Amino acid sequence: MNNLERMLGRLEVSGIPVGIGRPDPLAGNNAFPEFIRDGADTFWSPFVQLPDTAPPVEKRSAAELIVETIKESPEPVAILATGTLTNIAEALRLDPSIISNISVVQIMGGAVFVPGNLTVLPDPPFSTNTVGEFNIWVDPLAAIQALLSKKCVGWTNICATYSLVKAENIKQN
Repeated sequence: MNNLERMLGRLEVSGIPVGIGRPDPLAGNNAFPEFIRDGADTFWSPFVQLPDTAPPVEKRSAAELIVETIKESPEPVAILATGTLTNIAEALRLDPSIISNISVVQIMGGAVFVPGNLTVLPDPPFSTNTVGEFNIWVDPLAAIQALLSKKCVGWTNICATYSLVKAENIKQN
């Protein structure tokens, strides 16, 4: 959390509540490898330099913050989930009534017509799982609950990333 506070301080941003997600899935023991968590927690430092100190931020449970934000919104909320769906599923468990004020849940995750991305890591269980994609694999129960929420779910799976054009492949005219 300290690094997020420092990043907000670097950006000179204040007044933003921060939700702290649970460290484990709703069921099972799948997890992102520690080096990935550490890299994300440090903003892949040394590529980003953070100040030594920062003003404190308001912190609470991610699920509680999601519930509060959705309930207080005068218009239906669109959710963009670029990681696991654990916090969203937990928010739906805390207060199922929030579903009426969600317009769409856009999910980035899964591998449908292509191999998954777990095999990028050399050790089992990752290297032996050729179909799993991290965001769904880490918490499949949360993914199922989000998909069954009966809301319009947009799903962008890993196939979409295979068709992205690399900047170095674009010719300058």
